[in-house]
Amino acid sequence: MIFTRCDPERDLETIKEIERREYPADEAASDAALEFRAREANEFFMVAKATTEDDAAPGDIIGYVCGTLLPSDELTAESMRPGAHVVGGSTLAIHSVCVRRHLQRRGHGSTLVREYAHNWVFNAHGGGATSGVRSIRLLCKPARTAFYLRAGFVLVGPSRVVHGADAWNECVITETTARDDRS
Repeated sequence: MIFTRCDPERDLETIKEIERREYPADEAASDAALEFRAREANEFFMVAKATTEDDAAPGDIIGYVCGTLLPSDELTAESMRPGAHVVGGSTLAIHSVCVRRHLQRRGHGSTLVREYAHNWVFNAHGGGATSGVRSIRLLCKPARTAFYLRAGFVLVGPSRVVHGADAWNECVITETTARDDRS
């Protein structure tokens, strides 16, 4: 895989399609939310593309991770809304971690999350984020919590944010935790 910033003109229609297929309707980001994130928080919208025929045709999108900056360390319903992004915030909220269904359970999701947190955001490799992000937070369903813990995140606890029909956990990884995890 190679990792690039989302190119709104080239990548966004495919990303919208993937989002609609891979998330339940009450959880999927709207087209407008994805457009906003791709344009206004582009340095935090990482796309993974195939490099070999093993996964997909070279250049095809395998998956993506996108996030926006928060004004504080707390995930709230307001901070998770589709048009929220505070330039200069030191906490990044991940909104989507998505891999095409036929490519799931091959390690791509783990690679995406680790690359995003450890290299893209905290180390600014590959044209990634360059701002002063100190922590990354996300919401995940309880059944997916162990996946994020393996990638270096720490469970904060049940989230107060309501999104869709299911309950969510909140997880966090800090710049220090990511650096320690790489050693």
